[in-house]
Amino acid sequence: SSLTYFEVSGLSPYVQDMTGEDWEQLGRDISNNRHLKKLEIVTALDEQTMTSLFRGLTRSSSIEEVILTNNRSGVNGLENMVPFLQNANNLLELDFYHDDNISSEGFSLIWGALRDSPIKALTFVSCQLSSIEIDVAYV
Repeated sequence: SSLTYFEVSGLSPYVQDMTGEDWEQLGRDISNNRHLKKLEIVTALDEQTMTSLFRGLTRSSSIEEVILTNNRSGVNGLENMVPFLQNANNLLELDFYHDDNISSEGFSLIWGALRDSPIKALTFVSCQLSSIEIDVAYV
């Protein structure tokens, strides 16, 4: 398949019924697509489903942009995103929009995971971050 953009919307009844195993399989399927450049997930993830999805996505090598909008990531979900971020050699942009569950600790996890990546843009919009602390080891 030469699919380059894929969006998952939690407004779909199919997505609402997905199990953790379904999310992990979706991650593996996305990882097996060597043409996919952009992944957008809207109103679909919480800590548990995010953990499953990114467990499956860990081996993805083509994704350049990930956009997460109106999800409920939480620190546990972000922790489980770290292996994907550390292996995503082509990831240039990571965007979080309207996620009230990203804490300062979550920001630090993401920042640290991206320290050796080629990322060009990291965006947090309306994510209720009370503070941003960057460990100098990650700069």
